[in-house]
Amino acid sequence: MMSVIEQLNEIGNKPIETKNLKNYRRIVAEHLDVETAILFDKRLSYEIYKGLDDAVEYYEENSLKVKVFGKWHPVPRKMATYCDEGITYTFSGLTMPTRNWFPLLSQLRDIVTKLTGFDYNFVLVNRYENGNQHIGEHRDGEKEIDPSSPIVSLSFGQHRDFVFRHSNSKARPDLTPIKMELPNGSILVMNPPTNQFWLHSLPIRKKALHPRINLTFRKIFRSE
Repeated sequence: MMSVIEQLNEIGNKPIETKNLKNYRRIVAEHLDVETAILFDKRLSYEIYKGLDDAVEYYEENSLKVKVFGKWHPVPRKMATYCDEGITYTFSGLTMPTRNWFPLLSQLRDIVTKLTGFDYNFVLVNRYENGNQHIGEHRDGEKEIDPSSPIVSLSFGQHRDFVFRHSNSKARPDLTPIKMELPNGSILVMNPPTNQFWLHSLPIRKKALHPRINLTFRKIFRSE
């Protein structure tokens, strides 16, 4: 049986386009352009999940906090960052330590690059233990992010709902929120200018009982 790396090499060596993937869907609205599909089958997705769970080194528990309405709160999930040399990442005003890519992450990055035609030098890893762990509405607003590049998300493990809401939806009731499911082995591509105008979130879901690992690939400007 081929290893996970060998299977990913095989996928990466074949012609591949997002629109030809299983369950491909593109959603276009005002200032929004997103694509979703199933990228990996269930067996390979499980193997990737296990490989990530064994290899990812997360920040120490309770070492990250976010400021909400003037109060600091622990981040309700595990996080880690991996990137090219010379890249830095700032989260909630803190410059976070980053690590070098390991083989499985590199292979996944290569596939994402081939699919989108964009190079990525950074990945944020989020691990959600169950549906109580979540991420609130936000834009990826770090100044280091290249706004001309898509942001690409890969999901492994428990399927979860993902919600987009336009930042001006209170004044524009015609801009209704968009909800989608991100199942095991799925890819989500947020094409520009989506991230500039639409907030996104992973809401609490009490019935989601199992862990989920999400990888978000970004193009980050290098520090001067």
